[in-house]
Amino acid sequence: MMIDSCAYIGHYPFRKTPARTAAELVARMDVLGIDCAVVSSVQGIYYRDMMDGNEELFGEIAPYRDRLIPAANINPVYPCAMEDLERCVKEEGCREIRFWPRQTDVSPDHDAYTALLRRCGELGVPAGFSVALEDVRGRHPLDIRTLVTPEELARAAMAAPRTDFVIHNAPGIAYAKALCALERPGRCWFDMGKLDSLYAATLEELIDTAGIDRVLFGSSAPLQYAEPQFVKLQAYADAYGIPQEELDKITFRNAQELYKIG
Repeated sequence: MMIDSCAYIGHYPFRKTPARTAAELVARMDVLGIDCAVVSSVQGIYYRDMMDGNEELFGEIAPYRDRLIPAANINPVYPCAMEDLERCVKEEGCREIRFWPRQTDVSPDHDAYTALLRRCGELGVPAGFSVALEDVRGRHPLDIRTLVTPEELARAAMAAPRTDFVIHNAPGIAYAKALCALERPGRCWFDMGKLDSLYAATLEELIDTAGIDRVLFGSSAPLQYAEPQFVKLQAYADAYGIPQEELDKITFRNAQELYKIG
């Protein structure tokens, strides 16, 4: 089984992507052998009212709810943010709430986040932060210039100590080092989407730092290619003689626990 913890549906405003609809994403998943994906609206990240993007997502994935698991985008300073969060979890079945500090220009350690992050913990859904949709070195001039920092995320995690955090697309292990050093009951999970296991040992370092039970398969499809993630896993398994049952934790068992799948 394979569960992708980080995927998107919709129209990315800065370039054409190979899959934009739910049907197109599911077709690519079929080719790659991915059973389920946790998806959010990529265009909704840039909406002033992110709930409009969530509404589009819910309608788009309705015929594929057995394969596509919704994650809602929430802007912490937009009116009705708390009400939107409650509805997305309780009525729409969202398994993750995703926040976008750079796109909304609100640092994750800002007071506006605190109540929302704590409510995620009370509702039993993780708070997700995507460090980078794409490499900022190739950014469009209108896109974000800087990445959310490990220190900002660590302060946010301490403000909501009982909430599970999911860090997507983090380049390097500084994020795991900062968050895993915290003493808090909430857990921190990390997808492997931006890590290298061929020219550097960052995947191995992440596993050593966070533990193999806290690492998720994540592709960021269709903004990134999913195929390199399989190469990373195989290279890691070959180099260290990792048994299949350990790899299964990364490919689906950890996600099953985090997102309450199955």
